[in-house]
Amino acid sequence: MNLLKGIRVMYNKRVMHFIVLVFFILFSSSTSFAQPLKKVSLQLMWLDQFEFAGFYVAKEKGYYQEFGLDVNIKKFTSSTNVLDTVLEDEAQFGISSSSLLIENSLGKDVLLLGTIFQSSPLVLLALKDSNIKSLEDIKGKKVMISKEEAFFVTLQTMLKSKNINISDLEVLEHTFDVNDLINKKTDLLLAYSTNEPFTLQEKGYESKIFHPKDYGFDFYEDLIFTTNKFQEKNPQVVHDFYTASIKGWEYALDNIEEVAQLVFEKYNVQNKSLEALIFEAKEIKKLALINGVKFGTITQEKLKLIENSYKIMGLLKSNLDMSKLLYIPNKSTNLGLSSKELAYLKEKKVLRYCIDPNWFPYESIESSQHVGMSADLIQLMKTKLEVPFQLVQTIDWIQSLEYVQNRTCDILPLAKEIPSRRSFLNFTKPFFSFPVVVATQSDQLYVPKVKNILHKKLGVVKGYSLNKILKEKYPNINIVEVDSIKDGLERVQDGELYGFIDSLITIGYEIQNNFISELKISSQFNMNHPLSVASRSDEPLLQSILEKTLKGINEQTKQAIINSWISIKVEKSIDYSMLWKFLVLVFIILLAFVYRHYLLSKSKRILEIKIEDKTKELQTLNDSLERKVQKRTEELEDSNEVFQHMLHTTMEAIFILEYDYCMDANREALELFQYKNNEELMGTYIFDFIDKNSHEYLKSDENLSKNRPYEVKAIKKDGSVFPALMKQHSLKTKNRVIKILTLLDLTYIKEQELKLINQSKMASLGELIGNIAHQWRQPLASITTAASGMRMQKELDILSDEDIYANCDDIVSSSNYLSETINEFKHLIKGRKDKKDFKINETVQKS
Repeated sequence: MNLLKGIRVMYNKRVMHFIVLVFFILFSSSTSFAQPLKKVSLQLMWLDQFEFAGFYVAKEKGYYQEFGLDVNIKKFTSSTNVLDTVLEDEAQFGISSSSLLIENSLGKDVLLLGTIFQSSPLVLLALKDSNIKSLEDIKGKKVMISKEEAFFVTLQTMLKSKNINISDLEVLEHTFDVNDLINKKTDLLLAYSTNEPFTLQEKGYESKIFHPKDYGFDFYEDLIFTTNKFQEKNPQVVHDFYTASIKGWEYALDNIEEVAQLVFEKYNVQNKSLEALIFEAKEIKKLALINGVKFGTITQEKLKLIENSYKIMGLLKSNLDMSKLLYIPNKSTNLGLSSKELAYLKEKKVLRYCIDPNWFPYESIESSQHVGMSADLIQLMKTKLEVPFQLVQTIDWIQSLEYVQNRTCDILPLAKEIPSRRSFLNFTKPFFSFPVVVATQSDQLYVPKVKNILHKKLGVVKGYSLNKILKEKYPNINIVEVDSIKDGLERVQDGELYGFIDSLITIGYEIQNNFISELKISSQFNMNHPLSVASRSDEPLLQSILEKTLKGINEQTKQAIINSWISIKVEKSIDYSMLWKFLVLVFIILLAFVYRHYLLSKSKRILEIKIEDKTKELQTLNDSLERKVQKRTEELEDSNEVFQHMLHTTMEAIFILEYDYCMDANREALELFQYKNNEELMGTYIFDFIDKNSHEYLKSDENLSKNRPYEVKAIKKDGSVFPALMKQHSLKTKNRVIKILTLLDLTYIKEQELKLINQSKMASLGELIGNIAHQWRQPLASITTAASGMRMQKELDILSDEDIYANCDDIVSSSNYLSETINEFKHLIKGRKDKKDFKINETVQKS
């Protein structure tokens, strides 16, 4: 029986080990791969060819993805300016010429990461049978150079060495077609020695090459660069991008035929032959790995030589700041630590930490040594920060908390963030996170819903944050505090407790090693136990340093730590001297199985009868449930039909938005904005419908909360603009927040308003003219009477001088009155702001 028990223990251990591994695999698969990749872009300086093969390989082989990067390789076009693209953050990395040094001296933010070519492949190319024998012969010749290439320092220094300026050449727009050289459309063209000479050779022509290095100018070319601004904010991204790119280049140059085939099939917009790509690859290898230099290497010494050459040629006015120009990766910059953080570590000298001494395999103290997952984590941080870490030993977790609270310790490597600890601790983002499970005696059934066992006695280690979290989440839970994990599991074994609650990792380890046949995992809470690195709150720089350090630990390393502690080996040997006893035992077991089969068959018949009865009951319940579901479905369909009718018969255009993108709209919205159907409108950004001047209103949470209507200019699909009254509401559901936007077309109302305004204006104008006419009739009558009277008196020869003067005075007086009337109406219309005294009796007399 001892042998049987031993075999049973071995079997149960393997089963438990398998269960723990399955739990871990399922858990890690739901967390490890959920982390999004960091999106960055690389701007190429030319069309696709082997010149950029290392970057293609890093993308195709998944090297970028291994470092958590999603790299978009941006194609080159005739309008591309690589430096501006990077400076304006349209791409985070770029490839450009050695003229980047001059741009840096002019104050532009350029940070060199590495180089493709140790020796520039840039050359001036002519046909061998041309009359151009030396560099001096190119004066006045036609040369094809692109706008960007005209500023390449490699070309300019070579020309200046022979007193030749770009203005001495007849510069043509570069067509990048060697046939223009063959057809005499140009005398020379700027080319790469890795490409065009072979193309000419394929066509049966020999080349005349003017190479800068033959004139003493051997510069870097195809420099990989970013900006100091981006590097300071994203040091790890810069490090990882460059590391993955170099890995891609090393593979490309070690596997030329394979990678040339890749470029030929997927990156061949120029339709190069496979032979041309292989030739290019071999030439690149010669120029990129000169004298055994590691690919991509840039040295300050060679930069200084290039700088001196530029100064001699008058291309550089000020010295280069190598600290701002050349990227030098080191452990501190990889982590992105600031100068204050580095100064803090230097002054701190040693970081003291406490752990839970009885929490294996997370952490424990054995023979005064720190072991477990947190020990591996501390070792990683120690290596990255290059600062000593000192363990301060404690007797239990409560004392560790006290030590960090009174600042005897600086760090807790693994701690759960809860509100009560935030007063004396800062926490990083969680580093480990595992399911919370319940261990019971092995004869207990698995409980899929923990709410069914909350009334039973469940042990939790005293002082653990899990204790408080469970009480808050499950107020009715029956928790019994225990001294340690082992103490809790022993109480479960003795029947004092129904179960013990802790992380899957810790419980799984203890069961495997100490309770393999007595205990098992019987339930799982719908929660994980996330653990962060905690640090003293009075030194916030330490938390920032730890956060950056953990960020520098990739997922593969984290998984390696976990795997090394959950893969616990179980070694047991079989006593072969008892083999005969084992065979007898097997025979007895077989007999027992036969008898058990008989009993099972009998029980099966009884069970089938019971199942049949229960099936009938279930069928009845199912029929009843189906009728209820059908009725409820019909009610919901009716409600939905009413809602749809209301939605589509309103005067307003209605949009339903999520994150400001259109998810649905009614018919009025489709007709008003000239869309054929909802599918065409789906996913449209709502700001595309509204004039820019009204965008701030849409973005305002204050306006949204007040639900006030607001007049805006709306834009139809065809670009036409119309006035609209807009109102928006916010609706919160369990999982999301949506906006409901309503618009009413004001075009007709505005037109009617305009008509009313015009009518009012015309009525007012008619009234005004009537008033003026009324005021003018009497003076005009007086003038007419005086004039006609004088004429009649003249005809009768009775007109005296006194009558003439009297009548003229009346005419002048009436004319002045008319003029004054005009002025009064003018003041009535415009209004007068000056004050003037007047006498009431005169006004009455005048009236």
